[in-house]
Amino acid sequence: MGDLTSAKRLYDKGKAMANSDLISTNDVDLVQARLGLNWGLLLFSKSKLEEAIKIFSEVIDRCRNEDIKINNENCKEWIELMVTSANNLAVCALMGGDPTHAVKVIELTLQHSMYCNMNVQLIRNLNILYSLLYSPKTAKIKKQVIVDAAKKYGIDLQTNRQLMI
Repeated sequence: MGDLTSAKRLYDKGKAMANSDLISTNDVDLVQARLGLNWGLLLFSKSKLEEAIKIFSEVIDRCRNEDIKINNENCKEWIELMVTSANNLAVCALMGGDPTHAVKVIELTLQHSMYCNMNVQLIRNLNILYSLLYSPKTAKIKKQVIVDAAKKYGIDLQTNRQLMI
């Protein structure tokens, strides 16, 4: 749940705020969103799935509303937040008995920006969910579409054989 690099960035930015250093508005928004993600992860770890879903949804909405420009200094962090929140929300939805919602969240994240949000973990989770929700024939078709899209965006699935159909 989470990663050390992101936790270090959050710590550094929080430390700067505590030391009254000047932080740009973009960084304050990013820190608030990252704190939301961490709060959602904490709720998730306490099995408060409904509350975690609400918090992850708020982080995703904040990310979608951000004007992410490819060369923006915070672009990578906003994308990480969007993908991580979507993945964690999908897991919460699945654990809460709503796999359809889990699929919807991941698909909407990919549709928001395939170029920015396409990654191996989202593809893997979506493929697993397709297998759970659909008949083998329908699941195979849906998986093939997502695998083809991944290839189009440069994700090498040959090194990730578990993703192959």
